[in-house]
Amino acid sequence: MEDAVTFDVYAKAFAPHAEFSALVVTANVYGSELKARAAANEAKQLGGQVLIGKHIGWAQARAIVAKVAGRSATEIMQAGYFPSETSQYCSEHDLHYGGCLGCHVCNNFFVP
Repeated sequence: MEDAVTFDVYAKAFAPHAEFSALVVTANVYGSELKARAAANEAKQLGGQVLIGKHIGWAQARAIVAKVAGRSATEIMQAGYFPSETSQYCSEHDLHYGGCLGCHVCNNFFVP
């Protein structure tokens, strides 16, 4: 049997960059502060997205999105999927997911 789904959260860089960089560092998903700051800087320079939540529950993912609302474009992905990958999308939950069984939140198969 499969484990319930967790989520990853991605965000685009926002100003002031020091706040964005601090958010990426405190997310603690890159293994070191140096790698986190490098990822934040690359997102700023290239206009890409950076991981700010990894393998987390739905409530925590929504809290992270709310924390940066209005300052950054965010995407909640099923854990293991990247914004650059083709995935399914649930507009009700603003969630990108994989598989053919539908949205994991709609189907109640997720870590809360």
